Amino acid sequence: SEERVNTILKEASTDRDADPSSLAFKIGAFYRSGMDSAAVQEAGLEALRPQLDRIDAISNQEELLETLAYLHQNGIGGGFSFYVGQDRKNSERYIINMGTGGMGLPDKDYYLSESPDRVEIREQYTAYLERLLDLMGEQKVLETNLAEASFDRVTRRDPDTTYNIYTLPEFMDRSPLPWTTYFSGLGIQEIGDLNITQPLYFDRVGEIVDGYPLEDWKTYLKVSAVRGLAGTLSRPFVEASFEFYSKTLRGTEQIKPRWKRVTSATNGALGMGIGKLYVEQYFDAEAKEIALRMVENILDVMKMRLENLDWMSVETRKEGIRKLNTIMPKIGYP
Repeated sequence: SEERVNTILKEASTDRDADPSSLAFKIGAFYRSGMDSAAVQEAGLEALRPQLDRIDAISNQEELLETLAYLHQNGIGGGFSFYVGQDRKNSERYIINMGTGGMGLPDKDYYLSESPDRVEIREQYTAYLERLLDLMGEQKVLETNLAEASFDRVTRRDPDTTYNIYTLPEFMDRSPLPWTTYFSGLGIQEIGDLNITQPLYFDRVGEIVDGYPLEDWKTYLKVSAVRGLAGTLSRPFVEASFEFYSKTLRGTEQIKPRWKRVTSATNGALGMGIGKLYVEQYFDAEAKEIALRMVENILDVMKMRLENLDWMSVETRKEGIRKLNTIMPKIGYP
């Protein structure tokens, strides 16, 4: 439960004798820093100074792509998205996937629709950005142009439309930006196939990089950084983010207490380590045995049903049982 996890975090945060290389020390330090509201309030935007200074130093396209790689490595969105995942049409390999990213509204409909509710949300989003820009001392932001070239939510769900394999030279022919600089910034030297989920979007990214002043990109990236990490900054940024994203978009009326927000953030960053401590403290051998028996019983029933399904062919049932037998229950193994 959340309370049990919080107990683990509080105990770890007060253990000043913990080995600095231990899980408990890392978890405790993370939680303690998040709960130090006075230090967070005093730091304000300075907590993001290394990222903001890196963005301010951009002077050409290569440095723009290098900085995007740096931001993406640090969990900050901007321009597009990148991840490595299993090839959805060839499960024996992993490939690079690149798609839309760096927009503050859920999808293009929120930027372009003239329906009254979308217009109202856009107005409130604009007010939120203006509030951020005022807090940051900036003046402009770039986003709608990216949204125009992105798929709507229905098209994004089409597995074939969002599966477009390119080699790196083919991708660079289509989107002639210094992509090798971007991948080098991520530490990737050998590039295999790429799945470009929305090729037209990357056409637009290239147009915007060529067509917009670097100063506009800098402002956009700084807003993206602050927007993405607003919940970890001082109170004005937290409140502005909550008012728009939680209250306006999701209808949440009240912000969670700080301990709940920091517990969630710590769990998100160090969840496997917290799981190990949780198992040690709350999940004994007897509980593990009970859980394993329950899972084994479920698997036995599933196998029995597969063996007797009359609407499946013999070969399909055999394949289903083969897949079932590959399941490896892991109960209490963080």
